[in-house]
Amino acid sequence: CSVSHSKSNPFGHMPQLDFFLTTLYLPHLKVHPWWLLHLFCHFIMKLYSFVLAASSLRADGAKHWLAVSADRNKELQTCVDQMLGGKIEFSLTGVRTGNETCASIGESCLSVLDWGCVEQGCDATSEGSRATLCNGKQGPPAPPPPQPPRPTSPTSHACLPGSAGAALPFCDSSLPMETRIKDLISRMDASQKAKYLGDGATTGGGGLDELGIPPYSWNTEALHGLGAMCLNAPDGSERCPTVFSAPPGLGAAFNRSLAYVVGETIGTETRAMNNAGGCRNRGGDGCGWHNGNWYIGLNVWVPSLNIYRDPRWGRNVEVPSEDPYHGGEYGAALVQGVQGDDPHYTKVSVQLKHFGFYSVEDGRNNKNFKISQHDIEDTYLPGFEKAIRQGKAQGYMCSYASVNGIPSCASRFLSSKARNEWGMEGIVQTDCGAIGGMTNDEVKYASSNEDAAAKGLKDGGVDISCGGTLPDNINSALAKGLVAESDIDASLERSFRLLFRAGIFDPLEKQPFTKIPYTEIGAATSSGIALDAARQSLVLLKNDAPVAADGPTLPLHHGLRILVTGPHANNSQTLAGNYFEDICPKSNATCVPTVAQSLAVADPSAHVFVESGCKDVGCSDTSGMSAAVAAVANADVVVIVLGRASNSLTALGSDLAGWPPGREGEGSDVSDIRLPVGQLNLAMAIAGAANGKPVVAILVSGGLVAIEELKASTKVPAIVQAFYPGVAGGQGIAEALLGQHNRWSKLPFTFYAYNYTQRIDMDNMNMTDGVGRSYKYLRDSSLSLWPFGWGLSYTTFSTARHGVHGYLALSAKQALTLQQFEQFTNVSMKVTNTGKVPGDEVLFLFRTGPAGAAADPRAIKELVGFERVSLAPGESKVVVFQLSIWSFSDVDALGERVVRAGEHKVFVSRNGVDVDITWEVKVEDPGRPLVLSNRHQDIVV
Repeated sequence: CSVSHSKSNPFGHMPQLDFFLTTLYLPHLKVHPWWLLHLFCHFIMKLYSFVLAASSLRADGAKHWLAVSADRNKELQTCVDQMLGGKIEFSLTGVRTGNETCASIGESCLSVLDWGCVEQGCDATSEGSRATLCNGKQGPPAPPPPQPPRPTSPTSHACLPGSAGAALPFCDSSLPMETRIKDLISRMDASQKAKYLGDGATTGGGGLDELGIPPYSWNTEALHGLGAMCLNAPDGSERCPTVFSAPPGLGAAFNRSLAYVVGETIGTETRAMNNAGGCRNRGGDGCGWHNGNWYIGLNVWVPSLNIYRDPRWGRNVEVPSEDPYHGGEYGAALVQGVQGDDPHYTKVSVQLKHFGFYSVEDGRNNKNFKISQHDIEDTYLPGFEKAIRQGKAQGYMCSYASVNGIPSCASRFLSSKARNEWGMEGIVQTDCGAIGGMTNDEVKYASSNEDAAAKGLKDGGVDISCGGTLPDNINSALAKGLVAESDIDASLERSFRLLFRAGIFDPLEKQPFTKIPYTEIGAATSSGIALDAARQSLVLLKNDAPVAADGPTLPLHHGLRILVTGPHANNSQTLAGNYFEDICPKSNATCVPTVAQSLAVADPSAHVFVESGCKDVGCSDTSGMSAAVAAVANADVVVIVLGRASNSLTALGSDLAGWPPGREGEGSDVSDIRLPVGQLNLAMAIAGAANGKPVVAILVSGGLVAIEELKASTKVPAIVQAFYPGVAGGQGIAEALLGQHNRWSKLPFTFYAYNYTQRIDMDNMNMTDGVGRSYKYLRDSSLSLWPFGWGLSYTTFSTARHGVHGYLALSAKQALTLQQFEQFTNVSMKVTNTGKVPGDEVLFLFRTGPAGAAADPRAIKELVGFERVSLAPGESKVVVFQLSIWSFSDVDALGERVVRAGEHKVFVSRNGVDVDITWEVKVEDPGRPLVLSNRHQDIVV
């Protein structure tokens, strides 16, 4: 069902969310009555499909839970009576205080649980109360106790009634914030000030007991979900944070609204966890500063806006795109969702990662990269700029990398860019150990720890250090005259300003976000968003006909015998990706449905069975391969789940040398981007044994996996890139394979072949050297298996020009007077679903322009817009691309962003290759160079 504008979403067009989400957001949407009818029909079809699924399970006595809101009970009864004609028994047998209703259909039970998830086994002991309620043997259980309106444990809030500082000026919320901050800092001695330059997590917690200020941790991960342990809630339940699709999958969606809603959920769950006294799972005996298991703060490290530059980087799993414009749009939307839009308080502040140059793991603390001024301004900085200018990000994490001789955490160029040019009002926090890394022999930027601390504070503008080098040595640097006390106070002012904006020093009852209850952690609404994100994170790379068959392999028919094989066939945790802590109660990842389990639930008439063929992602033990190959004979279709695996937060710092082939993540790059040999051998053996039966390969990974053999093989007619699709990924994959949704997305990076890595040095970070990097500069298309923007669908689309004719002009007067991000025109087109099933399509707007000087690099094309639309069969929509003067700019060899006079072209593509519609744009010569950027200094030493 399609929805239009949400008052809570500044990006205008909400994504086409699933039944759960659209119904949840319905009261906040401005929708035409026709869409209400459309939504209602969509709801009925969902109900009907679940009813059929439930009734088909009577033979084995299995029970399912169905998520529907309790206020729809009468409507449910009416729908069943009218649409099913009473052929299936449907009775409401109990109501729990307005939020849970139990209904029985035949011998199965449907429990209506505030948008919950479908679970099997409602007769299990742990679900006894629900089972007896469903069987009508007991009345509804008592509702859970109400949550207290304030934190159960004031883990980070100061100025609480009766605290040591409650009567002091810095706790007086009637005073101006700046006055309060200066009063607080004036009460701190030199050792206390130094301590507050540390992150509180790796530096002992901080805190000023004599002023009633508790310890605070600045280290909270939230890359695609809050990195925290499950909360033991007051009602006795365990509330676990929601883990969404990893950033490459969210990037593949090309959906700003989805990024916003995911960010909004992360911010809400982080606030709820802080309110309830939750903590990060780095210790085994509960929350506390004594064991490194620090409490969750109100700032998070998200998103990572580095570029997907080289397919060997171990942390490609953390970034959304190879394109800086796309990454910036994603980042700005997600940041706004996390931080909220309250005019007085920040829900949770964001620190962007890893500003501004970072895409090598091996030796990351010790390397100096030479990057051209062109590539700095054209590729590495624009994504961060968009997230700060438009998203209003309240800080960034400086990276390990040294560029042109200067460490990122000591770069005046970077701190001045963010604060002075882009208007960032926030903090600079270091990546862990980055200050100490300045003294490494390979870097030798600082002569001592005191020198490193001083350069980080003064030159890099660092306010918070992850690691002890800065707080432990800053007073020695002060005594040696390397810094002034005013430098230290300026950093403290910036970090305390963020804490004041978060409301840590204000009365709890006056703040909107302190009222967020613990029930928002892992709420069923969040699960609905995670499912929608999973559906939109999948890319259909190949969908040919099986051998000796007509028509594409996908979608699969129902009622088939499906063999699921491969190392991830029945693996739960791998689907969630990396950078999470707990995702299931009792730290047991089995609450995440696997691909095999999800196929069985999505199609109860199918016979799904598993023979994994190998035991781990490396597939070094192939003792199970013969059984997997033999099982093909008993199947109608084979689904092979291949790929890589990444590391959770708990695994960070472990010995990566012992990782099997196929691992990716922080701390280690990928030496070989191909499938591990064991996986490839398994896949080809299975495909050979299939003898023409449909074979579908699913790739679970963050970075790309070069699969030339699978792409070329006619025995593997369908390939899906699933990335790490999150806790709802199994369901999203299963539904997509069965055609229950058609929300396929597009590649957010160039899908290189293996030999690309043999043609370019990984440590060369210039985008235009050699064969080039990304779709913008890749000179040899044979090195790509699939291009940026590639992705197939179950339906077909057509496009046509709409409104403005094919020629536009930017006058000299406009060129001289418009601000760089000020809109001056738009182009629009009509897109129509010409197929037989509903589907999503992503439309890209690229630009090419006139050449500059001979020394100026020139992109093959450049992305200047994208939109995602959802269309029913035969439906059309008009898509409008807004264009600013920035849309027609290039970066010259000196790093200046300029608009060149002459003929430009903007054109629409739906697959990154073919051109649908073109507009010509003439930029009149203004008589002088039109420079958009404000270059502060050349950072080349």
